[in-house]
Amino acid sequence: VQIGLHGAFTGPLASSGVFFGEGALDYVRHLNEVQGGIDGVRVEIPWEDTKALVAQSMSAHKRFKEKGVVAELIVESGPCEVLAPIAQRDKTPVIYEGGPSEGMLTSPLRWVFGVVFSVDAWGTACAYWIEDRVWAEERPPRIGVVIFDVAAVRSVMEGVKRYADELGYEFIGYETVPLLAPIDTTVEWLRMAAREPDWVIIACYASSLVTVVKDVARLEIAKKGIGLITSPAALDEVMVRIIGEDSEGLYSSQCYPSPTVETELPEMKVLLEAAKKYRGYEPEKMTTWYVVGWTNAMVAVEGIRLAMEKVGIDDLNGAAVRDALASIKDFDTGLLPPGSMSDDKPWLSDYFRVYQVKQGKFVSATEWIKTPVLWPWE
Repeated sequence: VQIGLHGAFTGPLASSGVFFGEGALDYVRHLNEVQGGIDGVRVEIPWEDTKALVAQSMSAHKRFKEKGVVAELIVESGPCEVLAPIAQRDKTPVIYEGGPSEGMLTSPLRWVFGVVFSVDAWGTACAYWIEDRVWAEERPPRIGVVIFDVAAVRSVMEGVKRYADELGYEFIGYETVPLLAPIDTTVEWLRMAAREPDWVIIACYASSLVTVVKDVARLEIAKKGIGLITSPAALDEVMVRIIGEDSEGLYSSQCYPSPTVETELPEMKVLLEAAKKYRGYEPEKMTTWYVVGWTNAMVAVEGIRLAMEKVGIDDLNGAAVRDALASIKDFDTGLLPPGSMSDDKPWLSDYFRVYQVKQGKFVSATEWIKTPVLWPWE
């Protein structure tokens, strides 16, 4: 049985994408070595280095189709949104590392599934945490958003704007920085600071995040009394190491547990042992993106296992795996709270948590929090 992996081992997202790919590959290797595959059936995971780019992902999908893969894993929203209708046509389900966005929806059946809740609600989750768990004044907190300009990340901002009244905060506007490798974001930060926000949600990724956070420190934005939190998957352990001391004090929202903090989770112990065995990674050098890849492969395998139970190995195909993914009930990964998936809810987990950077390391700021908004574009 084969699962196709759209890797980002090189290119603009490689700092995180390498670990995503390694986590997925290592889960499958561990599954075959320790458990003998799925009920004795070996799992293979052919991969393509798509660099998280659309054209390369489309070519990879064609090659995966020729190989007969029954599911695909993908790491970036843009290629996934383009791939969604093609996956539907070719009857190959796709598992996206984030939450399915509006652009990933297919009808009447879903062909893109997420392990975590809709990316459109990620910023709203941060705003909810600010208003419900942090803010102590009687007036509503004033919240702004800084994004880089891709469709899914723009939806992060739009979700924050749409739910301001319902969740009890004031949305004061947003600023957009260039997509990948901006040189300077001073103008955008000065405009945002002039709005007098209490908190700013930073929804920027990869090299854009590096410049944005370093400019935050240079302009002393936090010293103006402005709280700062990054949207899920933006600031992980790798980015903290790249940014260095300028990341100190930042809050990071995550939909997956940190392997440097949540070391006692049942599956985390297995994962950490595998990472050390296969990659030589010590726990303190691990990254959440490895957990993301491991968990995504685990969910794909669960879908395949359920499909095999229903149709057998001889009749196993992408359509059967799709139906099985949409029928997952109370699946416990040992990393996330147990979750279910369906065509009405094409993701597994409804939860997020918050970490803070202290002395260059993540420390836990919350336990799991159930997000109040799951489909902000309904």
